[in-house]
Amino acid sequence: MAYVCTKCEEEVDLNPVEEKIICPYCSNRGVLKTRSDEAKTVTAR
Repeated sequence: MAYVCTKCEEEVDLNPVEEKIICPYCSNRGVLKTRSDEAKTVTAR
């Protein structure tokens, strides 16, 4: 799963279940999930 480091803004590919969530470039623990550019439409009832 793709994440982005909050400090160095590099894209990091991590598996949070099996690996520690640490940026391999700057050793920062703050990473955010990347969002898709595609808008999701939901119908209301």
